[in-house]
Amino acid sequence: MSDAILIIEGHSEIREISCNRLESRGYQIVGTETIGKAQLLMESASFGLIILDINLPDGNGLDFCKMLRDSGNNTPILFLSSRTRDERRKYIHTDIDRVECFIAGGNAYMSKPFDFGELDGEIKSLLEKAQDNVNFH
Repeated sequence: MSDAILIIEGHSEIREISCNRLESRGYQIVGTETIGKAQLLMESASFGLIILDINLPDGNGLDFCKMLRDSGNNTPILFLSSRTRDERRKYIHTDIDRVECFIAGGNAYMSKPFDFGELDGEIKSLLEKAQDNVNFH
């Protein structure tokens, strides 16, 4: 299993900051903005972890996660997401979002904005569990 991390994030600024910050922490990172591009990347490389947004330009991260699980892909998936819930466009996550991610086959969920120290801890934990061949779901 590769330790490379695939970040699928539709917002370019969030994706670039996340990639740069995680690379500075020593991770090998590949970032993309769409499910289509992620699928192409996954055909030619293996990843130790997928960091996945729910709302993407070409689809829904929950559906993509479920598709991966249905096809037998057990790569750990960490959802990083925010959901727009009110007319002022504030990002608010709910327990329902978290539950939907786990039902789809995700292994962890963090809401945006997030702390990079906490993200680093989640990544280390998921990669260690994957190395130990722990079945997450």
